[in-house]
Amino acid sequence: MAGILKIIVILVLAVGLFGGTAFFANLLYFQPQKLDRLEKQELARQAELAAQPPPVDFTIAIYEKIAETTDLQARRNALLEFLQQYPDSSRLAEARALLGDTNADLLFSSEPTSDKESYTVQKGDALVKIAAKSQSNAELLMRANNLLTHNLQIGQVLLVPKFNPRIILNRKAKTLTLMNGDGFFKEYAFESAGQLSAQIARIGDKIAMKDNKRVAFGSKEYVDSDRTLVLSPGGQAIRAKSDVPAGIMLPREDLEEIYTIVRIGTPIEVVD
Repeated sequence: MAGILKIIVILVLAVGLFGGTAFFANLLYFQPQKLDRLEKQELARQAELAAQPPPVDFTIAIYEKIAETTDLQARRNALLEFLQQYPDSSRLAEARALLGDTNADLLFSSEPTSDKESYTVQKGDALVKIAAKSQSNAELLMRANNLLTHNLQIGQVLLVPKFNPRIILNRKAKTLTLMNGDGFFKEYAFESAGQLSAQIARIGDKIAMKDNKRVAFGSKEYVDSDRTLVLSPGGQAIRAKSDVPAGIMLPREDLEEIYTIVRIGTPIEVVD
């Protein structure tokens, strides 16, 4: 009986010894090998995926076809549909920029659109007077009708853009987005020479300067004048880039485009 117990004890000890050895062998040798093998397999899979050509963005061809459209209204409608249907397109930024340029081209063209109303010039009318009645800008009326002179003829038909300007200044992205009511019109990139106040609420003044003198629209000095949009409250300004950094700076062409569209009192929203 004692001999049997002795054999049992020896067997138990042997199982424990070999089991422990197997456990530590698995922990120290086999498990790391397994992990190493799995890691190599994952690296091989990633390398295989990286070697594969990226998936084709089918929206590229759609965008390029839209960009070739010469009809401005058709292009604008197609771009609006494109932006709505393909928000993840790799051409999203280009489509948004092209929409802005197309909107501007339509606004400044003499092409009749649903965004413009016809006005027949009456006795005593002038561009400034018509602009005041239609809550527009005289300079915008001049550009939208391709007028070469301020002189008007009784019975002359003008196109008056229906534009409700609003500005969004993004301090972080440094973009000025011009809105027509709640609709996107065009986005511009700017540089800033100072801290942009979050309290800005509207355009307080529009100033045109020539030889350190303020000039009025319609004068011969106005064409070559330096334009500035004064923001309120605070008196900060949007101006053309120059050798002397000051305020919010835009390329001259962009500033003059915005200056033509907006008016005193245009609301401004400052965001981050």
